[in-house]
Amino acid sequence: IKRTRKWLFTHGMSITSKSIRDVLDWHSLLPIQSAFSIRIGEIDPGFNMYEMFAPDLMHEFELGVWKGTFLHLMRLLHAQGKDMVVEYDRRMRKMPTYGRDTIRRFWNSVSRQTRL
Repeated sequence: IKRTRKWLFTHGMSITSKSIRDVLDWHSLLPIQSAFSIRIGEIDPGFNMYEMFAPDLMHEFELGVWKGTFLHLMRLLHAQGKDMVVEYDRRMRKMPTYGRDTIRRFWNSVSRQTRL
C-alpha cells in the first residue's frame, strides 16, 4: 500500500493504472490509510491489520455455501420421490423456534423456498 500511495501522490499515477492494479488487485486492497492504521503502524510496524478481523463465518456460509447445499439437498430429495420432500417439509415445520426473532418457525413448504 505504501508503494502504491507513493506512485499515486508522488509520481501522479492513476489509480486505475496497470502497475497499481497489479499490486493491489491480487489481495483486493485499496491505497488508503486511515488514522487508525497509521497510529498502529507507529506503535508496531509489523502489525498485520488483516489478522485482527475475524471472518464472519456464519454469513459467509449462509450466503455462499448454504444456498448451494440446500438446492443440492432438494434435488436429492426430489429424485427420491415426493414422499421424501413431504417428510422433509414436515420435519422442518416441527423444528422449534430459537429466541424471539433468531430462528423462526417454518409454516410453509421449506422445499419451495425462493428466498434463501
